[in-house]
Order: sequence, then structure tokens, then C-alpha cells
Amino acid sequence: MNKHYPYVPAIDGLRAIAVLAVMLYHLDASWLPGGFAGVDVFFVISGYVVSRSLVGRTGESFGQFLAGFYSRRIRRIIPALIVCLLATSLFTVLFIPESWLSSTIRQVGLYAFFGLSNIALVWYQDDYFSPRAEFNPFVHTWSLGVEEQFYFIFPALIYFWFLAHNHPQARKLRVLVNWLIPALAIASLYTAYQMGQSRPDWAYYMLPARFWELAAGVMLFQLQAKGRLPRLSGNCASICLGVGLLTILAGYLWANVDAFPYPWALLPVIGTLLSLGAITGQTTSKASLALMLTHPATVYCGKISYSLYLWHWPVYTLMRWTTGLETPFQMATAVALTFLLAGCSFHFIETPVRRARILAKPPYRGLLAGGLAIALLWAGAWQLFEHRNDLSLSVTADTRMWRAHEYPDHAPKTANSDALQGRKMFVIGNSHTGAYSTMVSLLRQRQGIEAHLIQTGHCAIGNLLYPIQELEGCQAIIDYYLDLLTERANPGDIVFFASLRTHRLADQWVRSSPKEVLAYSQSEKAAHDLQAAYAEIAPIIKALERQGVVVLFDAPKPVLQGPAYRCSDWFNANNPVCGDQLAVSEAFIGDLRQPMMESLARINANFSNVQVWDPLPYLCSHGECSPFDSNGLPLYFDGDHISGHGNRVLYPHFEEAVLSLYNNCENCSGLAANITPLFPEPIRPGERITFNKNGNGLQYMGPGWSLPEDWGVWSESDRVVLYIPVYGNASTIRIEARPFLASTLTGQRVQASVNGKDAGTFLLTADSTPYLALDISETNRSKTNHTSTLKLELQLPDAASPTDLGVGADPRKLGIGLNGLLVE
Repeated sequence: MNKHYPYVPAIDGLRAIAVLAVMLYHLDASWLPGGFAGVDVFFVISGYVVSRSLVGRTGESFGQFLAGFYSRRIRRIIPALIVCLLATSLFTVLFIPESWLSSTIRQVGLYAFFGLSNIALVWYQDDYFSPRAEFNPFVHTWSLGVEEQFYFIFPALIYFWFLAHNHPQARKLRVLVNWLIPALAIASLYTAYQMGQSRPDWAYYMLPARFWELAAGVMLFQLQAKGRLPRLSGNCASICLGVGLLTILAGYLWANVDAFPYPWALLPVIGTLLSLGAITGQTTSKASLALMLTHPATVYCGKISYSLYLWHWPVYTLMRWTTGLETPFQMATAVALTFLLAGCSFHFIETPVRRARILAKPPYRGLLAGGLAIALLWAGAWQLFEHRNDLSLSVTADTRMWRAHEYPDHAPKTANSDALQGRKMFVIGNSHTGAYSTMVSLLRQRQGIEAHLIQTGHCAIGNLLYPIQELEGCQAIIDYYLDLLTERANPGDIVFFASLRTHRLADQWVRSSPKEVLAYSQSEKAAHDLQAAYAEIAPIIKALERQGVVVLFDAPKPVLQGPAYRCSDWFNANNPVCGDQLAVSEAFIGDLRQPMMESLARINANFSNVQVWDPLPYLCSHGECSPFDSNGLPLYFDGDHISGHGNRVLYPHFEEAVLSLYNNCENCSGLAANITPLFPEPIRPGERITFNKNGNGLQYMGPGWSLPEDWGVWSESDRVVLYIPVYGNASTIRIEARPFLASTLTGQRVQASVNGKDAGTFLLTADSTPYLALDISETNRSKTNHTSTLKLELQLPDAASPTDLGVGADPRKLGIGLNGLLVE
């Protein structure tokens, strides 16, 4: 058990096969569809080689064993890793703009310093085969995270295995330690199967589903160390190696990403075990086939395989973000840069640190030096990301110009009416809801409307382009937000469905053919989706119509041929994703959005509470829709989301469209002001309606009221509205109310109107009757949208806040307190 195991050059040959497969796959997956399985070959080799390296250290105490093990692992893995991470962080900050496509780069990179990037990828939901992973320069460090986490468990397992086989007094432990790693490997393989069914991202990234691969290499070593494997002749070893290499190749060619690591990782794992057994096992002569693995070039490639793996992915990714990685020249440049950086890393970082005697003994020096280096370089990377906008070479670092956020408005307030005071706007949809955040924020700050932005992800409620009810989890989201609107939206409030309403010409990572997109938008499948989306949204609009809520849709915006933010810098302007141009003709956009415009016209005709706002005229000029305005400022962030500057360009027109929904502004259509909610049945004569927080009258409250309390509800504005459904023979409404009074405020005037017709003026004082009696005339009744619903509006010119009067800290503008009402 204490015998010495010599260096085996062919193992580096296997490493070369593994790393070259990964590099080839990452250049173009179609060349080697399962090349990502090279990582699994690495896992098996790591488990085997690390186990072999511990032979001869079994005489150490457990503490010495652990300290030495971790010191060697740190000196082997950490220096090259953290230098690569810091350098990649710097180039990321300089050349990669912030966007959805790059949104997880910072987290994954910083976690990678501590061997936790695989956890970050799961936490931030970045699947290995998703576009965000392809553009994340740190994503490849997930495998190092798995390996480093394995090393927290492995030393104890192998130490006690050595102990049980080297010390007679520990023989009783042999059965336990002999079966411990195999049992854990079987449990891990089963975990890989189970996770693959329910959480494939966990199965791919996490140690519990990968432990068995590293353990396979450990178990091969254990069998060899105990002499349990047969001696192989040269021919048998060659056959075994040939079968092993062919099995690895089969994994490289046919591994299915949808069923990985179980069962498809079995091919590279089994193939690696057979290959390792053939080139390291007890043989009667040299396996002739092993000579192909010991060519000097192959061995050298294997020696630098760790650095090749570290550097290839950042090089590839940074080129995808800048020059592109599609032409043969670009690919050759990427490979050459990878080998250059890997060679420098191996010769000037890996090897010197690994051989540094000052760090080797005593082991704590290596541990302390490694921990300090990790902390310092992590802090450096963190500072880089913290100052990303200051350091970035991209024009998109001007966040106010490029990104839609809720920026503070420093311009003078422009509100010249109280049309939106006390109103609410609920902006609901996919990422295009967030893309309007600057515009909506300006409306809130300038006009006083209460705005709520609700992004529902892939469940784009009201997108009108495709149905969402059948998508996972979407029906629950629809139900949740409908309940929220029922509870919080008052008559006259606005629900703005903001979504992408045309098919994209480009995503953030790829372009599509405009002709093909146009053909699809006019296809039978697209028409079917439009019809299904209409059928899905119609009952939602109807429910909001009954509630008296205005529904606002944005007409389809122009879409561009590429993502503007990836094509606006000197280092990325020629990227293939940019193509010849980003702009599109207005005529083409007209054809592309024609089916959606017809659907919107149908909705507008069938529902009384729908308004459509069209941003296209303000984003296109002279027949062209460009990502930039005439001053060269960005109207778009990517291919379809509006920029921060684009929001400001649209804002005056959006404000005008919203104000036009109300009567109290010039030249307004007054849609919102004229909508009256519908109720299942009228209030029965003699039935007392109460307005406390458990009362039966909360559904009749319009804008201007505060939150109900135990006794009733205060008005919190100088104008309040009630919607009262009545039978045809009802003649009088009796309102039970009390005035807000103070020493300097002895009465409250109440100017009442019913459906816009004067219903009298009342003065409520401390001595007056608590009832207001309002007559219902036939004239009033005939003006309502629904013949049994009356809109009762109370103007309160004397309303004031306790704070202003110096009688309390309540900032609400109180007028009257409503207890109940009767219809007679």
C-alpha cells in the first residue's frame, strides 16, 4: 500500500483529449455535439490521480494529512485560477456592457473565487446550455467548484481507507471503509437520475449528482492498490484502451444534453476508467495503443490542460462580445490566444508556485498564502465590478441615456390639473414593462399618479401575441394579479398592458431573417396564436370593464435587426450580430405589425374601456425606424426594448394619451371619467350599506377615499366618488357622514352631483344632522352607462389635513367620514 506510483505520461494524453474536446465543442457545438463531456473525463482522472498522489502519506496524523492535502491542492489549483478570474473580471468590466445577457456575470465570477460558481449558476438560474451561459466568461468554473467541494469530503474518506488497510488494529473498519465510497457513489448516481427528472440544472451543476464521477476514479485506484484487478497482456491492455477511447468518443458524439449527467455521462466515465486501467494497471508488457497518448505534443497539451481549460472560455466569450467568434480566422485567433495564455499561466504561475518550497513546508504556509491571495484578488475583482460604469469602455456606461430606470425628475412639475391625483396605474407585462419604467416614473413624479410596475416574466399577461395559460405556472400568476386588481384598482384607474407585440427580428445574441419573421407573422400558426391570445384576454378586459377600470394597450413598437447596445462601440460595431444595419423601414414594420393592429382594433371595438396608444410615430422618421435619433442618441437599448433616452422622447406623447382619458383637461376623450363599474345586483331599498373595514360597501367606493377603519372611512381628497347601483323606482339616497372639524374649521361644505348633475350643497357642522338626503331624478338616471348605477361625486372645498391645521400628525386631506348609506 506504501509503494510509489510513477508518473504516467499517458494520463496527460487523456487530459489532452478531454480539454481539446471541450475547446472544440465551445468553438462550435455542431462539430462535436457531446464535447462538453470532456469535463466528465477530467472528473474521473482527478479522482484517480489525487488518490494515487496520497500513497506514502499514510503515516501522518489526520491533521497533518489534511493540512498537507489542502496545501498541495491550493498550490495546484488556486494561483492560476484567481489570476485568470481577476484578469477576466478586468476585461469584462472594460468590454462587456451590462444587460440581461450579462446580468449574472458578476455573481458567478465573484463566487468562483471561493469554489462556489456552480451554486451561483443554480441560484441565478443560468442553465449551462442557455444563451446567458454562452456569454458568461466565468461559467466554465462550475466544474472547478464541483471538484473543490469534493475535496471537502474526499480527504477524510481516503485517509480512513488507508488507515484501515495499513494498520492491523484498524482492520475492523475495513468492511465499512471499503463500502463507504461505493455506497456514496451509488447514492450520487441515483441522485443524478432523480435530479435529472425534476431539476436538471441541479443535476448538471451540483456535487451530489457528480460525486459518483470523481468517486469512480478513486475506486479504480483502490482496486489497483489492493491488487484486485487482473494482470493484462500488452494486447489486452491495447484492446481495453481502444474500447475505452471509443467509449469516450461515443460520449463526445452522442451525449444528450437533455439527459445529462444521467445516463449519458456513463459513457465518458466508463471509457475513462477503461483507459486509465489499461495505461496504469498491472500489465505484462506495454500497451502499444498507449503510445498515441505519449506523443510529446499530446503530453504537453495534457500538462497545460488545466490552464487551457481556465483560459479558453474567457477568450471565447470576450470575442463573442466584441469581434465575434464565427469566421475561421476568428476561431483560429481564439485558439492561438488560448494556448499563449495557457502556456504563460503554466510556466509562470502554476509551476513556480507548485514547486515553491517556502510554501510547501510547513503546510500552513501554503494554506495561509492561498487564503490571503484569494481574499486580496477577490477584493480586487469586487472593486472592478463596483466601479464598472466608471471603468467601462462602452458608451452604454451612460446608464441614464441607455437604461430605463426610475430616475428622479429634476424638471419643474408640469401638472396643470388634478386629473391624475388619487388615480392608480398598474403597468403589467413582460420585460417591456420594465423598459417603460422611466416614462411611467416621470408620469408619477409630474402628474401625481400612483404607479405600480408588475413584471410577470414569461407569463406576459395581455401580450396579445400568443396565449400563456398553458405555460408552466402562468394560470396561477394570472389569477393572482386579477385578484390584486380586483382588490386594489378603483373605478377610473388604469391597467396598462405593456408587452412585446411583434415577433423579434433579433435577440440579444442572435439575428433572424426579416423575411422569415414577416412570413411567420402572417402564417396560419401566428393567426391561431393571435386568436387564442384574444380569447384569453377578453374575459380579463370584461372583468376590468365591470370594475370601471380603463385598459390601455401600447401598439406594437418597431423592432430592430440587432441589439443596439452590442453594436455601438468601436470594439463591437463589426460583430456579426450587428449585420449590415440595425434600422428597418417603417413600411416593413407596418406589414409586420398589421395582424396585431387588426387584433387591437377588434378589442377596441368590443370593449368600452379600452384605449390604444401608438408609440411608432415618435420612434420613426422619414420612413425609417432607427436605434438612434437625429442627434445620435439611443432610442433603443437592444432590438426591441426602449432606452432611457427613448423613454424621455416618448413621455410627452404618453402623458398626453393618459390625460386624454379624463374629462378635466382640454381636448380630452374622457374615457376614464365616463366609465362606471357594473354590479351583480342593485342595493335593495332599506338595506343599510356600511363602510367600515368589514363593511358591505367597500365595493361601491371610487377614488378619493382613505383606507377603511373600524367605524367607517375618511375622505382623503377634496373630491370623492361613490358608485351606487339602484332599482328603477329608487328616489332618494341617504348618506350617513360626519365632518372633519377643528377649532379653526367649524364646518365642511359638501357639493354633491349625481351623474354630473347638481344634487345640492350641504353644510356639515358639529350640530347638523348626520344624514345627507339626495334626490335621484330621471335626468340623472338616464345619463349613466348602466341604467341601475349612479355615480355620486362629492366636492369638499374645505378639506384639510390635521398636520396643516396643527392638530395632529395626519397628512391626509380630510373632509368627511362616511359611516353608511340607505337607498329609498
